[in-house]
Amino acid sequence: MRVVCAMRGSFLLLLPLASALAADPDPADIVRRSLAVENENAKRARNYTFIQREEKRDMDGGGQVKSKRSKTYDVTMLEGSAYRRLIEREDRPLPPNEEQNEQDKLRKSIEDRRHETEAQRTRRLAEYEKRPGRNRAVMNEIPEAFDFRLRGVESIDSRTVYVIDATPKAGYRPRNSDARLLLPKLKPTL
Repeated sequence: MRVVCAMRGSFLLLLPLASALAADPDPADIVRRSLAVENENAKRARNYTFIQREEKRDMDGGGQVKSKRSKTYDVTMLEGSAYRRLIEREDRPLPPNEEQNEQDKLRKSIEDRRHETEAQRTRRLAEYEKRPGRNRAVMNEIPEAFDFRLRGVESIDSRTVYVIDATPKAGYRPRNSDARLLLPKLKPTL
């Protein structure tokens, strides 16, 4: 099951839920549980090579999908950090010349990582650790930054989703400087 979080400005997040929730679920609990599962998935992902599919959907004013685009990546841990190799676009394999280009970039990255200095490796790993941590810190503030109201339950591509309205809390002060994006300039629909 997934929770679809859409913010004005065509920002879309799909947050997985570990299991089905009660008939009248608490929307704040849905968000908290979704974030907890996402954090756990991020920790586990470091130990695996996996396929990652990204789908971007443009919605019209009525909430209907106008268009969608997708890219699929093979994500491999190389020398302590992830490397994403594009393998499909719009659910179709890349043309042979693009596939060769992606293979060449992978070989170059492997070679570069194997020959980097200790300082370069330390910097690369620090940057890798910082990116997801900063984003998760912002996402983990969402339950404190908004008041939630369950608007309904819908289906997208045969998946049950909760539609949640989120209104910025008056007086919210972010704990993380990057969480300023959650300040009441936004009125998102989750």
